[in-house]
Amino acid sequence: MLKILSIAPYKNLKKKFDTIAMSFEDIHLESYVGDLSDGVSIAKEKEKSFDIIISRGGTAEEIKKVSKLPVIEVDISILDILRIIKMIESYSQDFAFIGFANITRQVSILSEILDKHFDIITVESQEQVSSVIDELKNNGYSLIIGDRITTHIALENGINAILIESGDESIAAAIKDAIVVGNAFAKKSEEQFYEEYIAKQLEISIFLLDQEMNILYTNSHSDSKTLFSAINRIIVVLAENQKEKMISYKKIHGKLHSIEVLPCCYGYIAYVKALSVSEGMNPLIIYEEKNMGNSTLTNSSIFVGRKIEKLKQLLGTKSNIVIYGERGTGKESLKKIVLNQTKANNYWTINLSGEFSKYEWNSLLNSYTSILYDNDTTFFIEGISNSKIGYLYDLIHFIENFPVSSNQWIFLLTVNEDSEQALQLLCEAPGILPFKLESLRKRSDEIGSLISLYVYEFKTRYNKNVIGFEPSALDLMKSYHWPGNVRQLKKAIEEMVVFTSGTFISKCTVIEYLNQAESDWKNLKMDQSFNWEEMKGKSLEEIKKLVIQKALAYNKGNKTKTAKELQISRSTLWRYIENQI
Repeated sequence: MLKILSIAPYKNLKKKFDTIAMSFEDIHLESYVGDLSDGVSIAKEKEKSFDIIISRGGTAEEIKKVSKLPVIEVDISILDILRIIKMIESYSQDFAFIGFANITRQVSILSEILDKHFDIITVESQEQVSSVIDELKNNGYSLIIGDRITTHIALENGINAILIESGDESIAAAIKDAIVVGNAFAKKSEEQFYEEYIAKQLEISIFLLDQEMNILYTNSHSDSKTLFSAINRIIVVLAENQKEKMISYKKIHGKLHSIEVLPCCYGYIAYVKALSVSEGMNPLIIYEEKNMGNSTLTNSSIFVGRKIEKLKQLLGTKSNIVIYGERGTGKESLKKIVLNQTKANNYWTINLSGEFSKYEWNSLLNSYTSILYDNDTTFFIEGISNSKIGYLYDLIHFIENFPVSSNQWIFLLTVNEDSEQALQLLCEAPGILPFKLESLRKRSDEIGSLISLYVYEFKTRYNKNVIGFEPSALDLMKSYHWPGNVRQLKKAIEEMVVFTSGTFISKCTVIEYLNQAESDWKNLKMDQSFNWEEMKGKSLEEIKKLVIQKALAYNKGNKTKTAKELQISRSTLWRYIENQI
């Protein structure tokens, strides 16, 4: 059943609504009295329970401005005005018709047909009425004919007034129009309800924009300038590249959103969806946060040395780079620098060392919603090893065949036996430039500078009075080979600063640390060279032989040193060797 809300500017119209509505079936009509602002208030309060609104004159016009429902206006017909003209035929004083265009237009038509002159004044707002009536009063007019508000103001100013009422036929016609329009709107509203319900369940915000990027429709209540800016930026890129669609990602109010934009007959349509940490992405992808402030930034070894200018050039030109070096040479620091000192739209890490399925990998490469099709984006590729070389081939092929000039690919690779083939592949790949991070052994002339930076960093962090090393202690630091590179140096200085109570770090402190570090490093290297997979299926005796083989290889065949490290006698070692180790 169609539910009609009728808002009558005057009581007699309400009575007519109630009476005439009884002759219609399958409608429920509720009527209220309210003129202009009062009528608007009623509409706002009641409209949620109705399908359509009927009102009249200026009240109908005001309701249209605020209501989401269609508003049917009760016309003032020529017959309604003709009745008034007939009624005032014998009125001999000056009078005037005043009203909105819907009234005065009809009066003008009748004036021509009847060949009679009437003073007709059209107003565009309620505020105009008082000044018009004041002027007419001063000019001797004694009768005002018009709508509810006009006649009310006239009476307040001491002028006679006649209200042009809508006849029964006009009210019946309005109800018929309301039935036609209301049923169509109710059906459309039901469809829209389902569409909005589905969009809400999928947590998708929809934006329909014209060619000038003005919003025509949205189901979103967000007023985020960041979101609108991101949509507009995607539209610009979409238009420039003449693509069928484009998807990008943006962090808004702490949540990552996917934004898909495609052209349509109106202009553009955008779908925006908030993503959880893993939603819409597979486990090998990490969204990197860009630090907006400086409070988290620290000094870096990357800023020290001869190659800094070359690195800046590579980053500035958005060249694709493979950055490689021994463990601890500063690849992690470089990543932080890129995040904080470049201006890409998004930053993503693809970690090849994680667990992911073939389906997830193929989705990353082939789905049009993949992050790889984002624009103005920097991609970091980590977890690179020889065992992942097939994935590297896929990425290199993708970069070659689907180039997005605004994107940059940075491959981060730790040099060891398990990455030699991968490094060779990347260095030989077209469109990828190599950048080597030198070991600290080859940066011995820079160690003093790095020590100064790290002493400053940790004395500040831990609120210590340390300002440096004793000269002899500094010489030891500079002469040590630092197998763990910058990472080991930085960790060493942190420990020494923490455990030093005076102004300078002593030679004894350095010797104690370096002795322990050398022992730890050898044990670590032994552990790393030892593949536990080799133990599977072997007997205890076979495992002993394997351990001795590894130890001999590590010590470059030095049997005395090997026997000492394994804590066995030379004769025992010789016995194992003679048994074809």
